[in-house]
Amino acid sequence: MTSHSMIGNRIRELREEKKLTQEQLAQEFHVGRETVSLWERGERDIKTDITVKMADFFGVTCDYILRGINSEYADIYKTTGLSNAAIEKLAGHPTAQAIVRSLIESDDFIYLVQAIYHAYSLKLDLLDFQHKHDLKGNLTAQDIIEINGIGGLTILPLEDACRYFVGTSSETFQIIITQFIEQAAKEEALTHRQREKEDPDHAPEE
Repeated sequence: MTSHSMIGNRIRELREEKKLTQEQLAQEFHVGRETVSLWERGERDIKTDITVKMADFFGVTCDYILRGINSEYADIYKTTGLSNAAIEKLAGHPTAQAIVRSLIESDDFIYLVQAIYHAYSLKLDLLDFQHKHDLKGNLTAQDIIEINGIGGLTILPLEDACRYFVGTSSETFQIIITQFIEQAAKEEALTHRQREKEDPDHAPEE
């Protein structure tokens, strides 16, 4: 999804929250209804002065309209690239934060990201190849690419290569989450034991 279409989606969502039609929003900013439609479809840029007026009208910031980021999250977005929705899902949820932190800090995280990226790129190549050759369904063994597999250089059909990296992503993610659960459980058990030593009266009854 392009940045223009994402901006358009936010404008549409803000308009719908106020229960306004495209015609009503157009009247508010002295433009034609078709202009609003083009904004929401991401097919026309919004002038700076209208962006400012729109932010005031909807009670949000220009950052939110343009990047989907509330002002209080601007620094987090700048550093991590996390969207407003992603930040809000993590805010106030310590367990979710711990899981995400463990995932990112894992030695296997970059390997996971690379596998996901390869699967995504191969899927795009597959769709592009099918479109160019007007193909439907499974591709033949002639449609091959070279990928660096664990066993060295491997030649696979596009669909097989895509499945390979999807499988690799799933396996790596499972390993990371399993490691997190085991480590978190050990730390929590250690905390409980330490708490019992410090406050024997609150130790669980035998």
